[in-house]
Amino acid sequence: MDADTEEAMRRSAVIWVLLHDSGRSYPLWHVWHEGQAYVLTGPGEQELPACSQVRVVVRSKEKPAERAGEWTASVRIIDPATPEWDAVIPLLAERRLHAVEGAEQRWAAHCLVRALVPTT
Repeated sequence: MDADTEEAMRRSAVIWVLLHDSGRSYPLWHVWHEGQAYVLTGPGEQELPACSQVRVVVRSKEKPAERAGEWTASVRIIDPATPEWDAVIPLLAERRLHAVEGAEQRWAAHCLVRALVPTT
């Protein structure tokens, strides 16, 4: 991933995730952390079907009609019993609009946190 795309990922609030097999795309809010995009999916949250690889498109913050970058990612599910979960959940909670107190426990029980890991 080039430096411009990485900077666009840090600055963006929403990315478009394209599934290779269906051609469908999903707008997802995310957190960019340590070179990966983390997204929260599941009941009451964003929709993203099961997938192992996706194409990520980030739009320009200055010119939303233009792409600032595009990259392929492998998808990993983050286990709630890991230090990675503990590091990412506060970042997601901070970014989540209208989050209610205790949301993190609901997320652990009913949702998935997925890491979109750049492969190109």
